[in-house]
Amino acid sequence: MRSEKYDFENISVNGKSKVTVKPDSAKIKFKIKKHDEILASAKDNVDSRSKLMIEKCLSLGVSRESQKSSNITVKPYREWSGGSGYTMKGYEVSREIEIAIQEIDKFNEVIQMLIDVPINEITEIKMESSSIDLYKKLATQEAVSDAKDKAKYLCDQFDIEL
Repeated sequence: MRSEKYDFENISVNGKSKVTVKPDSAKIKFKIKKHDEILASAKDNVDSRSKLMIEKCLSLGVSRESQKSSNITVKPYREWSGGSGYTMKGYEVSREIEIAIQEIDKFNEVIQMLIDVPINEITEIKMESSSIDLYKKLATQEAVSDAKDKAKYLCDQFDIEL
């Protein structure tokens, strides 16, 4: 095959690799929210469940530095009431929180604790590995080796040297 890019015949090969990595940490994002006719009651509920979650995280060994909390969000809470449209039913107060678990063995305990608090919604779970850069290099090395093997095989089939 003659290439327009190169002034010589060439063949291109691709290498593949797959590395499975066991996570050693996790990040969990979740929301605590409350609907109530009285704004202060909704906020107090969210505050008390947030405080309880912080205390329980600390008791499980999740440091305060591993817990990030957003500001409180307040918005009107409305319900559809048929032909008359939406009716104001009070307020919704919410707070989004992220916790980082450095000991993956505690993941299930933390999830159960969040259910027990209770939280309203888990928005994201991200499993991570502290050795990800090492595994990326390993995958690259394996993919290069795979490409070399494919190139050698093709050269053998065409009786040419690599």
